[in-house]
Amino acid sequence: QVAVKRREPTILTVDQARTLLRTVANDRLGPFFTLLATTGLRRGEALALVWQNWDREAGTILVERTLLYRPGVGFERVEPKTKRSVRTLRLPAVAQAALRDQSRRQAEERLRIGRRWHNEDLVFTGEQRQGGALSGATVGRALHRLCDVAEVPRIRVHDLRHLYATVLGEAALSDPVRMAVMGH
Repeated sequence: QVAVKRREPTILTVDQARTLLRTVANDRLGPFFTLLATTGLRRGEALALVWQNWDREAGTILVERTLLYRPGVGFERVEPKTKRSVRTLRLPAVAQAALRDQSRRQAEERLRIGRRWHNEDLVFTGEQRQGGALSGATVGRALHRLCDVAEVPRIRVHDLRHLYATVLGEAALSDPVRMAVMGH
């Protein structure tokens, strides 16, 4: 049996996180990274979001699917592994602003692309197949590029979830509340 070597997450300091969030703000994927860093969503959960999951009035998102890539099949929005992963999250103001920015940016992109737009209603879409799913590898490469621009240590997309969990821990929330927010 081969032991799986797990990599420890790279946790940015608060100042590094702020610097990174300022840097990503002007990037096409800025709203994606902002949402992850401020909600603790998993990469696949954010990639699977459709616009109807966002309740603008209530300021919440419904997390009910995850995006999975299956060789030979392509991208699929599937149910998460556990029932606890299905949850409604109240969005902080910065995440709501990021989604509003994403909505505007995507509307402009749809107009520019016209009939070639693949209308899958996804919040975050790829550039190759406009309107279609965005790959996890693409967001990983983009995050490394943005970390370099921000001059902060390179982190994995999942490390944004750890960053959020650390912030929740420092906010002195009880373990059951943190687990519910994180979908554990």
